[in-house]
Amino acid sequence: MLLNFKSLTLTNIVTICTLSLLLFSCSSGAQNNSAEWEVEFVPANTTAGTYAALNVYSTKTGEFYQMYANEGQWKKNPNVPQPPVEFQGGDIRMEYMPATLAQLPGLSIYSADTGQWKQYYLQKGEWIQNTNFPMPNVSLPKGDLRFDFVPGSPSTLAGLNVHCARTKQFEMFYLEDGEWKINPAFPTAKGI
Repeated sequence: MLLNFKSLTLTNIVTICTLSLLLFSCSSGAQNNSAEWEVEFVPANTTAGTYAALNVYSTKTGEFYQMYANEGQWKKNPNVPQPPVEFQGGDIRMEYMPATLAQLPGLSIYSADTGQWKQYYLQKGEWIQNTNFPMPNVSLPKGDLRFDFVPGSPSTLAGLNVHCARTKQFEMFYLEDGEWKINPAFPTAKGI
């Protein structure tokens, strides 16, 4: 009985080591593939009449498409076209804002390398640059930036949170009179 237990334990150890190596090699490959393609899930909004969606985009080329769930299948949404991507450099990122009853769908597009940022809205099947949102003057080191757009409302100003994942620095902006300003309530954080 003891011999079978030892043999079983040795088999389990070999199996665990093999699975660990296999998982490590698979996760390394998955990381390389995910470096280019990002997928964002958008829940359905029954009030606005929208389906659940997947936004898929390439961080290298800016290729973008949206899939929606309908009758148990993912289908490409013909009403959401490719947005214009005009940035130099790479590491293109996108942040989608779904439509509401009071707001058209929106899309923030930016370069994590250079800090260039633009805001678009979708109207009649065309992405239109929202000129109400100018390019912010980001003072953080360029490279590995992340932007998070916070839509405004009748009682609040629009905001833009920016952080550098490489240096752990953070800036928060608010939009006033057509200009991005540093939010004094949340000072620029260096090396947090």
